[in-house]
Amino acid sequence: IFAMKRDQVMHQLHPFQSNKVEIELMQIAPVALYSFLAYDRLSIRPDGEGAPVDEEHTAVLDMGSDQSTIMVTDGAKIWIRNIPIGGNHFTRALTKEMKLTFAKAEHLKCNATKSPDPKAVFQALKPVFNDYLSEVQRSLGYFSSVSQGAEIKKVIGCGNGFRMAGLQKFLEQNLELPVERAEEFKQLAGTSVLEAQLFKENIMSFTVAYGLAIQAMGLSRMGTNLLPPEIARAREIRRKKPWAAITAATLLTGLALSTIGTANAWRVVHSEPWDKALKTSGDLQSKWGGYQSSYSTATGRYDSAKSVGKTLVEGMKDTIWLEFYKSVNECMPRDIGQALDEDNIEYRNRVLIKSITAEKSDDLAAW
Repeated sequence: IFAMKRDQVMHQLHPFQSNKVEIELMQIAPVALYSFLAYDRLSIRPDGEGAPVDEEHTAVLDMGSDQSTIMVTDGAKIWIRNIPIGGNHFTRALTKEMKLTFAKAEHLKCNATKSPDPKAVFQALKPVFNDYLSEVQRSLGYFSSVSQGAEIKKVIGCGNGFRMAGLQKFLEQNLELPVERAEEFKQLAGTSVLEAQLFKENIMSFTVAYGLAIQAMGLSRMGTNLLPPEIARAREIRRKKPWAAITAATLLTGLALSTIGTANAWRVVHSEPWDKALKTSGDLQSKWGGYQSSYSTATGRYDSAKSVGKTLVEGMKDTIWLEFYKSVNECMPRDIGQALDEDNIEYRNRVLIKSITAEKSDDLAAW
């Protein structure tokens, strides 16, 4: 999770808002440095290509004017720390020790090897070099301790302050790590820009801007945006207003044309001949409805009478069979009177009929 205080965000946005420049993406510098390193040097892509290797950590050291930022990552995790020493600390050391103006000291700092007495320049800068080295060593050591001994393979320096003569070699010797300058963007294309002298001279100060552009184009795994949501929402509404107006105008035009067409059709079919024909048709429909209702009523009465008659007749046909069963049963021989053994049913003499089958015969004479 990355965050900034709201007042700091609004302070940074004020110059752009004052000049009506709309901001698409706002990000802290260390995250932009990660996007630069992951895309340009580690070849890590949002779709998973170039998966990070946990054993290899790279430190990016960005020297600003008043402070420096150190960002350590293996491609999957980020560790960030600010160092309270920047390029101006070296310049002020020269102004103090060599009694120079700030502008001359700044020039001398970047061109120490060309000065009449390079040794005196480096002697004046040595205390700041040592302080800077101590801060970097302390930061990297703390990172190793909290990361269970994770090893840093190399350091990449950026920011115009890192152009200072002797700084790269000084850090390499004392950190015992390879230190390289971000003097090229390996994944950046465009000869007209890359070959421009002004771009070459200031390329080390473009790492943050380069990383920010990578994220804005969706080429970074980072998706956080510190731009206040109300600003993004207002910008999105302004962006969609023209399209909303065009859509509304199109709908209104279509509605107007549809209304005109409907009105024309209504006027054609609602003339006097049509009214008379529709009235006649309505009368016929009402008359037919009356007939249909009468028919339904008569049908209901018929069905009711038919159901009653069927109920009355239904039981009469069953009495014939009952009488037939009684007659047959009475014809069967059996013990009666004194011959009927009341105690033992097995000694009774009786003929029982288990089943009777009825077959229809069209000719009784043949039966």
